[in-house]
Amino acid sequence: MQKAKAGPAPGLEQLSAAQDMVPEPEPLPNVEMRQNDDCPHCYLSPCVTTREHSFIGEGQQACDANSALRKVCYQKYWKVITNLGGWMDERYVNKKRLIGQGRPEIVYHRRDIMPDCVLKQLRGLYPNLPTKSYMGHKWDYY
Repeated sequence: MQKAKAGPAPGLEQLSAAQDMVPEPEPLPNVEMRQNDDCPHCYLSPCVTTREHSFIGEGQQACDANSALRKVCYQKYWKVITNLGGWMDERYVNKKRLIGQGRPEIVYHRRDIMPDCVLKQLRGLYPNLPTKSYMGHKWDYY
């Protein structure tokens, strides 16, 4: 009986070659790509937070329930930004690529980075208690 040759498992070489073919992220363009009066955070004109949205409500004092209220508003803002094409803006994709540190799975993942203008508005309307910090983005924990 013959012993099997020691070496890479079948198909491993092809997998390794495929991983080497992952494209490098394109260089980021000059930050001065802002056009006219585009918001520097959501890249929309006018800013997504200046539009009237009935789902926002009027806000309330700091309490434990506010994080759940903000989550619902974030989901609705996600849909609004999707409908306006904000997540497909080249500047946003480059920002996501930069934050993802070149990992292609982050650039093409459905989880998006909520713009600072939205965070500021909703955290102002529905603040956390002073003893509770804000979570940040899920990628901050990888």
